[in-house]
Amino acid sequence: MSVARTIRHHGLGFALDVPGDLETEQDVDHIALIARTERPDVPDGFHANLVVTAQRLGPDDATDPDERTDSSLEAHERALRDLHLLDRVEAWVAAVPAVRTLAHYNVGGRAITLEQWRFVRDGLAWELSVSCPTLDYPTTGARLAMAAESIRFG
Repeated sequence: MSVARTIRHHGLGFALDVPGDLETEQDVDHIALIARTERPDVPDGFHANLVVTAQRLGPDDATDPDERTDSSLEAHERALRDLHLLDRVEAWVAAVPAVRTLAHYNVGGRAITLEQWRFVRDGLAWELSVSCPTLDYPTTGARLAMAAESIRFG
């Protein structure tokens, strides 16, 4: 177990506390931040990870977290093999209403758990995603979820 370290994204004005043993990268493609285990968790190269994305909302884009979650889950069902939604609840992230989902899907015959939080703040649609092998969810997943929920702005 490692001590957490604070990672700040100055362009988007957020910070979160990630386990110190994770490698992090900012502004990769459309991802604001990715924190992941240094070594793959399984032989096919999958790394447990926390991903933060923020998308500028247009005038016709949905701002309700429930609507955004619906469209995101539809996209996940098309992209992720054997996706099963396990839980969907209202939540709060960084003092704004959010929707938290918990699902699992299949990657190369391995079950992967995906926990996500979606919310809208300051004209941006935010998505925090934690993925890890399902058998590691009680340990690795919990550490990554704590990191995701530590997000703050300012």
